[in-house]
Amino acid sequence: MNAIQNLIGQVRRLLAGRNMMRHVRALWENNETFSWPGYLRSADYAAATLREAGLENVHVHRFPADGQTLIGDWKMPMAWEGRSATLRLGTEVLADFTRNPLSLFLYSDATPPGGIALQAILPRDLDRGIRNTRQCLLVCGATQGQLPALDALARRRKLAGLALYDPTLPDGILRWHNDFFTPNNPERQIGFSLAREIGRQLEERLLRSRSPTLLHATVDARLFNSHIPLVTAVVPGTHPSREVWYLSQLLEQGAKDSHGGAAVGIETFCALSKAVRHGQLPRLRFSLRILLSMEIFGFHAFAWKHPGIVRRCIAGVAMEGVGIPVTTPGSTLLVGRTFEPLPSFANPLLEEVSRRTMAHFRMPQTRLRFPTPFLCDNCLSDPQIGAPITMFIQSDGKKPLWHTSLDRPEKLEEHSLHFHATLAGAFLYAAASGHPKVTREIAGLSVRDAAERLKKHLTDHRLDYFASQGLATLQSLNSLLPASPLRRKFLELCRRSRPGKAGHPPLTALERRADSWIPSRRVFGPITLRLLPPRLRRAGAGFQTAYSPKWNAPLFWADGRRTVLEIYRNLVIERPGYNLEEIIGFFHFLRKAGFVSESRCKSAETPAKGRPRR
Repeated sequence: MNAIQNLIGQVRRLLAGRNMMRHVRALWENNETFSWPGYLRSADYAAATLREAGLENVHVHRFPADGQTLIGDWKMPMAWEGRSATLRLGTEVLADFTRNPLSLFLYSDATPPGGIALQAILPRDLDRGIRNTRQCLLVCGATQGQLPALDALARRRKLAGLALYDPTLPDGILRWHNDFFTPNNPERQIGFSLAREIGRQLEERLLRSRSPTLLHATVDARLFNSHIPLVTAVVPGTHPSREVWYLSQLLEQGAKDSHGGAAVGIETFCALSKAVRHGQLPRLRFSLRILLSMEIFGFHAFAWKHPGIVRRCIAGVAMEGVGIPVTTPGSTLLVGRTFEPLPSFANPLLEEVSRRTMAHFRMPQTRLRFPTPFLCDNCLSDPQIGAPITMFIQSDGKKPLWHTSLDRPEKLEEHSLHFHATLAGAFLYAAASGHPKVTREIAGLSVRDAAERLKKHLTDHRLDYFASQGLATLQSLNSLLPASPLRRKFLELCRRSRPGKAGHPPLTALERRADSWIPSRRVFGPITLRLLPPRLRRAGAGFQTAYSPKWNAPLFWADGRRTVLEIYRNLVIERPGYNLEEIIGFFHFLRKAGFVSESRCKSAETPAKGRPRR
């Protein structure tokens, strides 16, 4: 593995952590109030920086932010700007946007100029016959998992808004709420985020009070039509019909959650472009492309608008949540593979580069984990989109930075950003270089990964699955190494393994039912359920899909050629915890909701085979 090892050292010397911290601070100044004018300034900053570094095809794409445009099952949000907001109890200030912008929910609507008096209520009060909920502000503590239900409750009961605190956060820390009232706040609601101690004191007051408690809310904000920017730029290769991608969020509130990944990408592409132009690194065979935008929305819109460019992508990494110290005990790095229906050489390559970069930076106390694919911007590895994007995230550990007021630039460090940029740069350059030594190492990693996964199941009914996964991974090497002899060795291993494999027992009645119909998807990407009629949305409440790997994994397997039983059998091999009855219920719900159509097939007593297809 000397070629990749040497590449890591070369890339490390090209990068500067101080440049990345400069980018982080510039993006933070633009995005601190998470308003559209700042988002557009961030896009302009990123594009200008990439142009100054000499990158080609620097372009700011514009996708509708109008609350109406539908892409897949995601309705694009309206643009939003918050200017000021306060929530008061008498003369006591409970929340103030100018002191802490996280006090106000994203997409909150404005109140009349002088503010509005609202009755503070607890969840229990909703069952006590309150008539005019339009004049009520719901007050309660809520963990992250309870927020979707509260959003649905506020809409259904037509509340004026909510005032929430997170009981899991330390005193004085606010949770950022960016997923209420989307896409266009039809009920014109408002939301306030409270510190834990303030929220609890307000709850106690409401529990003791025998008369209505009035709060005074003033919000100066606006929802308007604009656009979601996506910044893209290219380091050209000699064969531009193939590309390797880097994705990161650009338009969000947190320094770690958003700005660190964007800064890493900007610095990495500036450094690689300069090194290739000046001969410090050999010319690339394939082009490198950076994409910076809004989580899921921007990247889905790009895939929808430019499918031809998406088809060029042979590998990629989405990096976010990086920059906090990596050498402290308990620090954990998460490497997420592409979704199982789209195997790729990008998976073993990113894992190997991660290990070797950690060794290069001497990080013995840092843990590396390889969870099953988790959903974020690597949802482009949905086979209906077809971009094999891996995912890299740095865990917060016990520090609650994610979507909180703690996530500030001072929490990040240059050394950590330098590490992540080295990792990203080595992965990108290795995948795109076309250098024979690097390519042979990637092929060897892919064969070893496929063979190790296969050997664990040589006498198991899962053999077919891992054989087909391995073959699909090796097939993804075609652009790199069209005539790899290693692929023939793996085929020979598959052939020798077959005599010892065991088949499935006869099908049960439930299995025959699952084997009798084939779901076919009608929309690409994950689904939100938000556009469904309320009654149908409540029926699917158990299938929280928008950011759920559990319920998007079966959706991504549904390609119009696999039965529900085949999908189930593929799922449980790498994701224990499903049962067949709930998978059948899931696809019946999707059919009722119009997300899948179905065709009937004759049930067979033969083993179902997973056949990953690009």
